[in-house]
Amino acid sequence: MDPYFSPFLSPSALAERYQRLAPHLQHTPVLTSSSLDALTRASLFFKCENFQRSGAFKMRGVQNALLELERSGLPAAGVVTHSSGNHGQALGWACAEKGLPCTVIMPSNAPEFKKRAVALTGARIVECTPTLAARTQAV
Repeated sequence: MDPYFSPFLSPSALAERYQRLAPHLQHTPVLTSSSLDALTRASLFFKCENFQRSGAFKMRGVQNALLELERSGLPAAGVVTHSSGNHGQALGWACAEKGLPCTVIMPSNAPEFKKRAVALTGARIVECTPTLAARTQAV
């Protein structure tokens, strides 16, 4: 099994990824709530990934994948993904940062505000019917 794609990362592998990703991500706070702690009888922590540029944690995975791809050389033709919103937006931002072309295959029934958010990154959007077969064919 490829250790990079292992579902379980060692503490040192996590630390390496943290250092590698830090320059590419927004620092996001961790919040707590004493009232929710009391209600649940547990200590709850809320990581505010909605403060990332893409509005979601997806930026972490996208940046990690692109940085790994850089090790073998980024494809000059760019990258393609299919997404109904957040992942496509994150990939669009990350590719724009690197000057890399990005195409996002989006289902035609994706919300318009999600399509606009992806378009604002400079990514090329290709719409398709909302089926896996159509997404695959659109690539």
